[in-house]
Amino acid sequence: MLEVWTGTFPPDAVSLTLLAERDGDETLSFAVTDGSGRVLVDPRMPESSPNRMLRGRAAATGMIPSTPALLPLPAMLTVQAIPASTISGWVKRADAQGDQELPLVVFEVGSAPVDRRRLAIALGEVGGIWRQARIGIRETTTVHIDDDRFARLQVDARLGSDSPALAALLRLSERGPGEGLALFVVRDIEVAGAAFPVWAIAGGIPVPPKAGTPRSGIAVNGSTVDADPRWAGQLMAHEIGHALGLFHTTEREGGIHDQLPDTADDDEKNLMFWAADRGATRITDGQADIARRAALAK
Repeated sequence: MLEVWTGTFPPDAVSLTLLAERDGDETLSFAVTDGSGRVLVDPRMPESSPNRMLRGRAAATGMIPSTPALLPLPAMLTVQAIPASTISGWVKRADAQGDQELPLVVFEVGSAPVDRRRLAIALGEVGGIWRQARIGIRETTTVHIDDDRFARLQVDARLGSDSPALAALLRLSERGPGEGLALFVVRDIEVAGAAFPVWAIAGGIPVPPKAGTPRSGIAVNGSTVDADPRWAGQLMAHEIGHALGLFHTTEREGGIHDQLPDTADDDEKNLMFWAADRGATRITDGQADIARRAALAK
């Protein structure tokens, strides 16, 4: 078990993506310091740390930078998972200002998949939205999972992305080619016990560039694709934003804002507002810069 991860980065490094995993259902957090001992992520309050990260049940992910305030990437970082966990890290070396591509692996789940023509419309909408950030969306392959246990996905309202059913679904990403973002299209997603619909949900912020983990992908409600494919495309694009390391511009609870200076007055029309209306697809320059740094983008 690698309990501490230390990295020294070359000048062309643009980001570090982290994944901590541990057997059981304990809540994991990261502690991150730079070479001078400056605390970048405080495990006691990672959500409000200088580099925002989220806790995770059994698995946690994070990305540095989540804010332009930490650019350029510090020359050295030390990472610890609390409690002790297996840590994986991916250093991306690329031109973050250049065009990027995000490969998608589409998983159609259940014996009654959604209308493929409508799904193509939704994916076209996704591509148009992310083109403004100079990230091309490319569907690489389709994987069919004929297993109706996952066709109607139930999300625990208290756990959200930590829900066991979602974790079990996203682990099936190992059935794909192992590269790209896994996009699971299920017949329905609902809040367990309430039958309240969930349109889409991401496994983490960000999603790690590794298949087979409980954070490895996003899930989309197929009934939305059938009813309104362009709206479904916007929902997919929003969850892809989370997969690429973007937080909500403002959280539902209010008062919690992302760490990007150019989104402060950009809620209602921004793709990453927690309750974006149809047509709210704007991506700011700051959001585009962080997303292009994500390990999933090539």
